[in-house]
Amino acid sequence: MPDAAQVVAAVFYKGRIIYSDANDGNIRSINLDGSNSTVLRNNAANISSLNIYDPHLQTGSNVCEQNKGNCSHLCIPKGSDHRVCMCATGYSLQSDGKSCAGISDFILFSVNSGYDIMGIKYNKNESKVQQVLGPLSKVSLAAKVDFHAAEDYIYWVDIDHGTISRTHRDGTGRENIIEYVETGDPTPVDQFTDIAVDWIAQNIYWSDPKENVIEVARLTGQYRYVLISGGVDQPSALAVDPESGYLFWSESGKIPLIARAGLDGKKQTILAQEIIMPIKDITLDRKNKRVYWCYSVGSNVLESMDYSGGSKMQLKLSSNIKNAVALNVFKWLRLHYEQIIALIGTVN
Repeated sequence: MPDAAQVVAAVFYKGRIIYSDANDGNIRSINLDGSNSTVLRNNAANISSLNIYDPHLQTGSNVCEQNKGNCSHLCIPKGSDHRVCMCATGYSLQSDGKSCAGISDFILFSVNSGYDIMGIKYNKNESKVQQVLGPLSKVSLAAKVDFHAAEDYIYWVDIDHGTISRTHRDGTGRENIIEYVETGDPTPVDQFTDIAVDWIAQNIYWSDPKENVIEVARLTGQYRYVLISGGVDQPSALAVDPESGYLFWSESGKIPLIARAGLDGKKQTILAQEIIMPIKDITLDRKNKRVYWCYSVGSNVLESMDYSGGSKMQLKLSSNIKNAVALNVFKWLRLHYEQIIALIGTVN
């Protein structure tokens, strides 16, 4: 090997070392004692990695070769006849040492500053936060996330790309189920703003403020149908109660409001119209039949009402909590604001 060589990548192959030299931009082959240097290719600058593709290098067997060693997710060999099973992030290995089961409940949220969709197991009596989702790449601006537990799918709407997508929690089966269709506006930004999954009928609803419609389709994206059109002004946040048969939505147009209809779009009713500013998110307490909502910017107030628009209540948060962007009800009310998740009280 030349004294001035700067090796940036190397691989052993058939008793010789193949390496890339950053100083002269050559790929060379040498004996193990450094003799008999041969240039295999010149003008190969800026190489960062080097390997040899040869099927004969990948021979042999171990216990993970057949059917992943009977492991649900990962089979890790420990020698030729022993193995250990491991599970993807968010799953735990069961007592049989082979099966993986997903963590039953966790906080699912998106962080637009880092282009991430995340999941954390959070116990209100513990300070330790456990990640329960692997990284989801190529998510530009996930404005809303939802899920379908029976099929272990996570859904999200990407308002930058104009898509509604889904993936299994273990990272498989990722696909776009709804994509932007140009109808005069060439940009897909803000085409879809919210989604809501009906886990019983296996349908998905979404709002389209550009076309001023609310649509529905199967969870696969099939049989797309315009459910509500005409008379709506920039529909934004959505929520569904499949057992009660209700669809709730907010509008952020000239007169911000919250409305309700059947899941078929019929019997539309305005529940709240004296809204102080556009609404960012709405969520349902299905047990007590109440609607909660937070405002778009600069507010530390949450409000709620019953399914008929009555019994309105206001919850004023701490003065240091502003700009709430998302909320959800599960045993206690969860609030997502400025990338902080807070638990702000129990729901009876």
